[in-house]
Amino acid sequence: MAQKNILNKVKTASGYDTLYPLTPYQIYTATAVTNSSTTYNVTIPLPVSEMTVPIIIRFTANVNASGTPKISVNNVTAINISGNVVGNVKSGDVCVVVYNHGISCKLLNIENKVDINQDNVGGTTTFTDKTISFAMSNGGNVVTTFNDDGSITEVTTLNGKTRTKQITFNSNGSITEVIS
Repeated sequence: MAQKNILNKVKTASGYDTLYPLTPYQIYTATAVTNSSTTYNVTIPLPVSEMTVPIIIRFTANVNASGTPKISVNNVTAINISGNVVGNVKSGDVCVVVYNHGISCKLLNIENKVDINQDNVGGTTTFTDKTISFAMSNGGNVVTTFNDDGSITEVTTLNGKTRTKQITFNSNGSITEVIS
C-alpha cells in the first residue's frame, strides 16, 4: 500500500497558501469559546474541510460543565465530550481534548487543576510530535502517546502506582477504553 502524503494548507498574511505536512495529531488553541449551558462552541484556525484526522484542541472553559457536556468545533454539529467532565471542568479551566471531526471527543487533561481526580490532572503540559506530557503539581506524571494506528496510550504515575489506559477510536464513532 502506498503511503499518502497529506498536506495542510494554511493562508499566510499576504494571502498565499503555504503547505505543511499534516501530522496525525495537530494541536490547535481555540481563538474563541462561547457556551449555551451544556455545549462549548469552540473556534479554531482550521477550516472544517481540512479536519481530516483527529486533532488536539486546547480551550478555556467559559462556564462550568453540566448535563451532558458537548463540543462544537467551528459550528460542526455538537458531539458529547467523553471523560470525567461534569463536576471537574469549571469556568476558567484550560481543557485539552482530542477531537475526531464530528465523530468523537475525549477530555485528556485540565491543565490548571492542582490535584489528581481520575482522568484529569493539573500542572504543566509539554507537547511533542507524538506525545503530551503532564507534570502534575502533586508529583504525578501522565504521558499520552499518539500511536501510528490512531489509538492513544495514556500512562499515569502517582505515588509509585502506574495505570495504563488504551483508547481506541472505532469506525462506528464509539470510543473503547481498556485500563490496566
